[in-house]
Amino acid sequence: MINDMRQLALIKLNYEFHHDEHLDIVQLRQQHAKELAQYLVENVEKIPRVYVISLISGKENTVRLSSLELDEEKRQRLPFVKPSGSQSAAVGPVIKRTFKSKDKPPYGPTAKILNSSLKEFKKLATTPSPWQSYFQEIIAILNSQTLLFEQEHSISANSSVLIKAVELINEKETVFLTVATDQNGQEFWPGDRTEYHEYLAHELANIKYVTTDTPLQANGTCSLCGKINTTVYPNAIKGAGLNISNADRAGAFCELDTKQAWKNYALCLDCADLLFIFKNYVLPDLVSEVAGDKALILPSLIGNIDRNEFIEDWRKYLKRLQNNQDIKQNIEKDILEFFKEQEDAHLLLHIIWADFGQNMENVNHYITDILPSRLYQLSEIHSQTKKWQLASFPKIPLDEAEFGLHLNMLWYLLKRPGYGRKVKNANKSKKLKAIRQQLADKIYHGKALAKDDKQNLWNEITITAQWYFADALQQNQIGQIYGLCHEGYSDKKAKNIGL
Repeated sequence: MINDMRQLALIKLNYEFHHDEHLDIVQLRQQHAKELAQYLVENVEKIPRVYVISLISGKENTVRLSSLELDEEKRQRLPFVKPSGSQSAAVGPVIKRTFKSKDKPPYGPTAKILNSSLKEFKKLATTPSPWQSYFQEIIAILNSQTLLFEQEHSISANSSVLIKAVELINEKETVFLTVATDQNGQEFWPGDRTEYHEYLAHELANIKYVTTDTPLQANGTCSLCGKINTTVYPNAIKGAGLNISNADRAGAFCELDTKQAWKNYALCLDCADLLFIFKNYVLPDLVSEVAGDKALILPSLIGNIDRNEFIEDWRKYLKRLQNNQDIKQNIEKDILEFFKEQEDAHLLLHIIWADFGQNMENVNHYITDILPSRLYQLSEIHSQTKKWQLASFPKIPLDEAEFGLHLNMLWYLLKRPGYGRKVKNANKSKKLKAIRQQLADKIYHGKALAKDDKQNLWNEITITAQWYFADALQQNQIGQIYGLCHEGYSDKKAKNIGL
């Protein structure tokens, strides 16, 4: 399933970057570094302007500070990574200049943070790496003695170009401050430089996929793609926001030691980044309620399927649902309607129940290998049952318990009536959830319940009926009690009774 997540992220990127030949992540980094970075860094759509520190041709030790309005193209040239802590140095020369009227001074970052950032840039400029020469250019610019902004400003011994620029910017909203390098008379922002993207990939990996207890491991083998003699990250899956194995416990690793995590399921940087992209840009459209609880509906694309065509059809389907004003239910409930029309030779479905928030975690059950043809069959059976006239079917069906491919009627059929903490806890019980998930498993695979499972189901049905009867007795409503025993319908009056 993890490989399916990786593949879906890769398919999305190829679709977004208009590649029919389906490039791998290494080729995408080479050809679309600027665009790819936007999927891995912080969203900056709300920041309106950037202030650029750049060299002035013919003026030694003098730089200019200029302001520009930001559009989508310019934002791609400013990949921003949030520092790991509130007092941490900037990750690179793309800095947020903030304003808080109650602070003294009312702008940030503080001189202390800017000095730390400059110190970190100098360290990068003296440490051998693919991005060393880039930071040498940055330091040469930031060591200038004069800053031109409306007028010339001399840089004092205890200050710097960065500190002076933050001080001179007269904005009461957050803006960017960056440094532009010069190559043959052409101005390059950080996002224009290949070396900076290499540096960001390295830094982002350290921020997201490395912890004190789970350091990176050199010369390892990626457990997902099989790449050998590469740096692997034991915390990659959890760092990507997909704690699907619930493996954030010391007991999950060799010798009960978290530092042994790399022996279990460590990933290379490319696979880790693809899972991060899946979590943040693919997963949200695939989360829905199934059998009454939130779950990830994960398609596994197999066979000779046109992947770009699949993504295009999926997007059109979602857009059509969102634009359809007649749909009263949440569009999440209609996801499986799309997948039932696919071919078995091209797609399998997996359903994973978990908690969804900043991370996907606490996985409690999953179903694998659901065929589209089975979904179509269930839909056809439902169409036939609408015509059935049997004593076991109520004359007035419950709207909430209407059949749907997501089987959410199981939640309503076994729901305990009433209000209060006791009722809420009963409906949230793990036992009830397990029975619903077990039923869903059997229905999606067309299998019969085992004898013990049947008994458990009938026990829950009986308990649910007892709750309804007890609730009616407590409310002391004769009509409601009558309605429970007569389907809430009167043949003589042809109307609902007591419900």
